Amino acid sequence: MTLNKFATPARAMPRLLAGLCAIALFPGCVNTKHLKEHEYLLYKQSIKGNKDIDIESLEIFLRQKPNHKILGWTAYLNLYYYGTKIYDTTAIKEVNEKVNSKYEKKLALTPDTLGKDQKKREQSPARHAKALRTAGGKVDKLNKKHKKKTDKLNLKLQAGNWLMRSVGEPPVVFDSASADESVKHIRLYLKSVGYFQGNAIYSVKTKRKKIKLTYHITENTPHYLAAITYHTNDSIIESIITSDIKNSLLKTGDNYDEEKLSSERARIEKLIKNNGYFSFSRQYVFFEIDTSDGVKVKVLIKDPPKGQKHKVFTLDEVNFTTIENPSEKTGQIRSDTLTYNNIHYKVSRDLFSKKILNNKIKIYPGEKYSLYNTIQTQRQLANLDMFKFININYDTTNNRFVANIFTRPFEKYQITDELGVSVNVGQGQGLPGPFGYITFKDRNIFNNYEIFEATIRGGIEGQASILDPEQVYKSYDLGANVSLTFPQILIPTKIRYKFPEFNHKTRLSLGYNFVDRQDYKRTNLKTTMNYIWQKGAFKLTTISPFELSLVRTRDIDSTFQAYLVGLSNKGNNLQLSFGRSLVSSFNAAYQFNNNEFGVNKKSRFFRIYAESGGTVFNLLDKSFLEKNDSIFNLRFFRYLKLQTDLRYYRPITSKSSVAMRFNGGIARPYDRKKVLPYEKYFFTGGSSSNRAWKPRRLGPGSFIPLLDGNPDYRYLFEQPGEIILETNFEYRFNIAGFIDGALFVDAGNVWTIEEDNSRPGSEFDIESFYKQIAVGSGFGLRFDFVFLIIRLDVGIKTWDPARPPEERLAIKKISFRKPDDEHRERVQPVFNIGIGYPF
Repeated sequence: MTLNKFATPARAMPRLLAGLCAIALFPGCVNTKHLKEHEYLLYKQSIKGNKDIDIESLEIFLRQKPNHKILGWTAYLNLYYYGTKIYDTTAIKEVNEKVNSKYEKKLALTPDTLGKDQKKREQSPARHAKALRTAGGKVDKLNKKHKKKTDKLNLKLQAGNWLMRSVGEPPVVFDSASADESVKHIRLYLKSVGYFQGNAIYSVKTKRKKIKLTYHITENTPHYLAAITYHTNDSIIESIITSDIKNSLLKTGDNYDEEKLSSERARIEKLIKNNGYFSFSRQYVFFEIDTSDGVKVKVLIKDPPKGQKHKVFTLDEVNFTTIENPSEKTGQIRSDTLTYNNIHYKVSRDLFSKKILNNKIKIYPGEKYSLYNTIQTQRQLANLDMFKFININYDTTNNRFVANIFTRPFEKYQITDELGVSVNVGQGQGLPGPFGYITFKDRNIFNNYEIFEATIRGGIEGQASILDPEQVYKSYDLGANVSLTFPQILIPTKIRYKFPEFNHKTRLSLGYNFVDRQDYKRTNLKTTMNYIWQKGAFKLTTISPFELSLVRTRDIDSTFQAYLVGLSNKGNNLQLSFGRSLVSSFNAAYQFNNNEFGVNKKSRFFRIYAESGGTVFNLLDKSFLEKNDSIFNLRFFRYLKLQTDLRYYRPITSKSSVAMRFNGGIARPYDRKKVLPYEKYFFTGGSSSNRAWKPRRLGPGSFIPLLDGNPDYRYLFEQPGEIILETNFEYRFNIAGFIDGALFVDAGNVWTIEEDNSRPGSEFDIESFYKQIAVGSGFGLRFDFVFLIIRLDVGIKTWDPARPPEERLAIKKISFRKPDDEHRERVQPVFNIGIGYPF
């Protein structure tokens, strides 16, 4: 049987798949036999000798990069060569000739010959003209189809088949000219950062058609800034620069750095623009460098040409204009202009809060021009979520200086709906599943730029074992929520109009949620009040003066109920968390996040959360609290909770990175029964936690769940804890196109604060807790569709603290066979499906 190397038909697929599997199973061989006599594969490349300069700063100047590797394996190169084996240019050319021949015959029919015959043309010119137009359209379509097919075939002829173009990488053949060019640019960079006597050379080691290329860096002694002086003929500009000298990026004793010079130039431009000099630009900032005795930098501020002076601009007028929406009815548009606090407003809607709007505008008549205030005005107006765009320009005609703020509003009423797949992130409590929601939004509902939102949401969450079809976890989630957001802090004093740079908001919300899990059905009627501050793009602070929930468990599975009763008989009060309850709390959170979705850069995320539950009940009589833990037949809880989440992301190459996370927290009940609301416990295990364990079923500590007196490693029930320590590590890399891979290690557990007789081994012990850290590891795929990332992870229990000490290295018992009653001790891989990254 002959293999069609071009088309790769169904009968050829087994051979293709077998070849790809063979490549995956035998990664050690590096294919160099296709190289020509004097060609060498650039197998490895390194930089040595640099002590003070980051290696990342030098790598950008390397003109050649070795073929990408996965754990030292040139997988993409091997796939490229495998693609060449099933690549046949002769077959492509034959198909190309057939395509051209086919379309040449069709295109030989001109629009005229495709029309009616001569006699009918003479009888009906109009019918003939119509036939010509129809025929012309057919010819255009034929030309487009022909071009599309030939372009596709030509691409294969020029760049190879799909495996060669999209998945594999052609060999990177060492080029000495590129290495010389790299050395040249590294030397220039060394001088630009103060290493004037620095040098760079390269050396190669050859072994069996492979080259190991090493760049040797000699930094020598760096040159430091000995003196920085500023010179200008304008005394006012000189005083502006002098008053802000503490913020200068140039400091004596620092390394000479041309990039810092450029940044200082930009800083000076902003500084001067912020003090009224609208027409000033960095083109007026020059540097004179003297290296005769250290590095002396003279910063010169030049005057405009023709002997002029830099001019200070003071605002004569500020106009705020809302451009009407084309869909708005004419009767809704105001044509007059209102003036408030010397700002002229021309708006497209009848009613609005001039006071709030004026509070967001930071540029006023009579004040000097400020670039900073201009940007702040644009940001503050955008944060109102009222305008599609905000454009600020300045008019200097007629010897006047006028600021014009142009905006276009969003539609007042907006309905959005979405279907998709979601995952809830945090403490391993989330499970992926399809969801749908619809939201109604009403902007400026009370004419003070409030936003009213009403949302209805429904979702299904679940996980199924790929080895045991009987082990299926599913959950239904239905909810409705209404909220009202105010663009200020609702405090009955004038302070609510202060500090607009923090973009403060107040959000009132009321929501109802119904959860149906395999163990219980639960409802939650919740109301909250949130104060929100956001300064800049990265920092967010939220304070909730009150959060109040009415929780009811509508139904409990009989097996789970028996489990709770068993715990209660041994002194564990978890069962009380499932009664009718009134949960109140005061909480606050601070978050810093400079990570950008889809951007491979060094970044970090930090969040700290503190909560005091049931604080208001402390006002009740102490004797009452000593005897009661309910009011109005509703159980209340008193507790303290603290949690922190830290994440760090660092690129390794342009297509790979490492991501690390630490999650820690403690929740301490201090009421009579020493029990928490069920939602306030910590859980671990699941697709966004330890992926080798089922959701919420890891721990606590070294506790072994029992079933009929026998160890059962299926982890039937959720295991809440009062302490959580959890860390995750991922190495992320690109496999091909939109397909990424990840190798991960997850570690952590939950514990109880005090000894729990119902769950032996669950108590946290500072001296031995590290022995109870559960470790899972595995591999995952990510399908990056830009707007959505679908994640598939396979987790394997590596270290299981619930097993006897001599059997805790659980990975030794891994099995890919279907589990049965005789082999419950086997370790089965856990398959997770998620949306987005796990952290």
